[in-house]
Amino acid sequence: MTLTTTNYGFPYPESSDPPNGPSQFSALATAVDTSLNTVAGYVGSWTTWTPTYTGLTIGNGTLQAVYKQDISKTGSKTIDFKWRLVVGTTTTFSTTQLSFTLPVARNATPGREIFSGHWIHYGEGLYYTVIGDTLTSSTTVVKLSVLDVSQQIKAIDNSIPGVGAETVLSNDTFFISGTYRGA
Repeated sequence: MTLTTTNYGFPYPESSDPPNGPSQFSALATAVDTSLNTVAGYVGSWTTWTPTYTGLTIGNGTLQAVYKQDISKTGSKTIDFKWRLVVGTTTTFSTTQLSFTLPVARNATPGREIFSGHWIHYGEGLYYTVIGDTLTSSTTVVKLSVLDVSQQIKAIDNSIPGVGAETVLSNDTFFISGTYRGA
């Protein structure tokens, strides 16, 4: 009879089992290989995703959106993501708060997730903290705000200095990343 380890379920022979090295080593190697394949899928390369946006026309700006997903032994999912927008000369923001969709729906518990990032406004040499908030009403949409120089939280739209079409500067960079539990 074959026993299994407590934590990972790797097979090993009972002391009373007849010796069968090749078969027993094969079973152990298969179990280890399966576990390592799951780990490699998590620590491997990032996966690109294409978010849906509101409040933004990318124009000739560049966007990078990547994520990794870990499926643990218990079935819960951990998602890491990175979202980066480099503003181009034809990138515009509307009067609607900038938001984007997550690569994988988040777990509804807790009711809200907060992510942080940065906005580098090159033309004025300013560096702002960006806050991504899922609010309680959505498991897929992140709304972006900025902590301005007076420490006020403002929605990112065309009314923020440096974001409005008349002052947006090429190469301004918005970056946000986070980790959350998937649904």
